[in-house]
Amino acid sequence: MRIREVKDSSAYQLANSISSVLNDALDRSQPLILTTRLSRSKRGSRAVGVTADKQNLAETFALGHLCIDLIESMPVEAIWGPLPLSIRLRSGTVLEMWSHLRPPETLVMFKPGYKNKRRFESLLRNRRAWEADQTLRTR
Repeated sequence: MRIREVKDSSAYQLANSISSVLNDALDRSQPLILTTRLSRSKRGSRAVGVTADKQNLAETFALGHLCIDLIESMPVEAIWGPLPLSIRLRSGTVLEMWSHLRPPETLVMFKPGYKNKRRFESLLRNRRAWEADQTLRTR
């Protein structure tokens, strides 16, 4: 027969379960688990060091500024308005949000020399329908 190792946390949990049953059966005033050398293992992981536990305040402030810029750039009219939604950041950059569409300049059908007129019109019609749809699915 092979003896295997039991984790400390498993031993404590099992002993605690048995202790609670015996405490009720024997009507003990002091829990039986306290008479053992078993101890509850500490839960949760801790930071590796002091530096890992501290926040980087510059990054925290940058995230806060980004959230404020997003809130200020997206009134309800802008969200439901024509695409792209332009988000101006305090750094001067402008983010364009196309609501799951690709920007026209990246599509082959908008480049000069595209010859498939039927496909172009079909894609253009689908694109306009997507822009006109004002549901959470498209925005």
